[in-house]
Amino acid sequence: MKRRTGMLATGAAAFLLAVAVATPAEAAESSGCLTSDDGARGYWEGTPQDPTLVDPLHLAVLDTKRDGRHPAIRFVTKNYIGSTTYWPWHHNYDGHPNWKDWYGRAQSNDGMVRWTVQVANFDGSTRRSLCTAAWQS
Repeated sequence: MKRRTGMLATGAAAFLLAVAVATPAEAAESSGCLTSDDGARGYWEGTPQDPTLVDPLHLAVLDTKRDGRHPAIRFVTKNYIGSTTYWPWHHNYDGHPNWKDWYGRAQSNDGMVRWTVQVANFDGSTRRSLCTAAWQS
């Protein structure tokens, strides 16, 4: 299986590029999903350090079909009052059957008490399918 790394996009809540170094501070969390059209599979794994920081954070997405579409993944968090933050999409344009990985951390002053990812299959800039992995807390 071929893995590639890429640059992280910056969103409203800071998603900072950093080399992931596992620390034993907290237990790691993870979840993933496959889109309904079977075109994209993705997962996240990370270690919540405190209510405002997940570090390290790893996102990975796979193009599972030769269909001319491309997969993308984004981190999703909920804070104490239930407000949801949708982090920026990270797109995999490397084609079937390639994985693409992003390593970094998620930090939000609004707090994060639940975490998941959304995985989508895009046709150009149009989202064709979407799945949301199981929430972790």
